[in-house]
Amino acid sequence: MNDRQDTSQRRPKKPKSVVLLEAFDSNGKTVLSTEMSFTDFYDTKLELIDSSSFRRERNISKVHGLVYDSKGTLVEDFWNNYSESGERTHGSVRYEDGTTQED
Repeated sequence: MNDRQDTSQRRPKKPKSVVLLEAFDSNGKTVLSTEMSFTDFYDTKLELIDSSSFRRERNISKVHGLVYDSKGTLVEDFWNNYSESGERTHGSVRYEDGTTQED
């Protein structure tokens, strides 16, 4: 399964100031898909990102996020991987300038 290709199919034509999140189970099936404002993403506590029990209860093993700024520029493309207990195990991000970071 090519996760990046699947996620791009749901992108709005010109997203601006928006964050798209998609959560997958261990079989690669989409469990949750949501869109929120850029501001809400950074200013609000999100269960999907911040709660291991939320992820555990829904069998979420991966989250893909696309972060667009007010000009519609993709500033972050990130993946987080989680254990069966919902704890984050690994993550990677590709920034607007092409640099990447993994942990």
